[in-house]
Amino acid sequence: MNKRTLLWSLLSLAGLMGLGLAGCRRTAPAQDTDRLPVVVSIAPLADLVEQVGGSRVQVTQMVPLGSDPHTYEPTPAQMEAVSQARLLVLNGADLEHWAEDVVQAAQNPDLRVVRLAEGLPLLDRNPHLWLNPRFMMRYADKVADALAALDPAGATKYRQQAEAYKAQLADLDADIRAALAEVPNRKVVTLHPAWDYFAQEYGLEVVGVIQSTPGQEPSPAAIAALVAQMRAEGVTVVIVETQPTPPAARVVADEAGARVVYMEPLGGPPPLDSYLGLMRTNVQALVEALAAQP
Repeated sequence: MNKRTLLWSLLSLAGLMGLGLAGCRRTAPAQDTDRLPVVVSIAPLADLVEQVGGSRVQVTQMVPLGSDPHTYEPTPAQMEAVSQARLLVLNGADLEHWAEDVVQAAQNPDLRVVRLAEGLPLLDRNPHLWLNPRFMMRYADKVADALAALDPAGATKYRQQAEAYKAQLADLDADIRAALAEVPNRKVVTLHPAWDYFAQEYGLEVVGVIQSTPGQEPSPAAIAALVAQMRAEGVTVVIVETQPTPPAARVVADEAGARVVYMEPLGGPPPLDSYLGLMRTNVQALVEALAAQP
């Protein structure tokens, strides 16, 4: 047993010794035996599972709002939730680097793990597929299949609810296309490559990325080159995913005469507490920024 595996085993044991769930959007101090226990990694997937699973599932979210899923480390208490779950829903594509250790430490032979990004076309191992509503439709089908396999009695209900949710996602997709159709300038710069799948789907051009790796600040030369490119191509919007605006993004925006628009990828207080509300709020902010004159 290597050091990391031993650590997670100890954390799991600590969680099983009575720590309650903490830091989750949806918590369940006492297990509801009438509902299928499901653990998910991030808020948009928690909402997805609730939409598809309805009253037949009990959902626990691991990564709390405000935390970075790339760097998040599960708590011992959350390990307890995994040890009791029947399904672990992950995005995959290397978003949840901690997943293998969690599954191993949980020692739960009844746990099924589904990685929703598996089998879908990736852009250079970029994990942010959920920010494209068309991929969320594919995610909904995968969730319905996973739930039906564990709970055959609810299979028809799961698939009906998945289809109903996919209809709402189709409406969202149509509304995004209509909103962006009126925007002539679709060139943007992003802080991170979080919005690449969204941009690909809806015809935005990502001219540059300020931090290709989260937390890695660009050099002054890289900033100068990006600013020059933005001026040459008429880029007027910089998309960031964190508040307050990171210094490098503020410098780039100020030097290029661009607006900073905040687009949240994971969720927050209403109306950001549902995927549909999250995406509609993001798109409204983006369209207003793109449509404004520099």
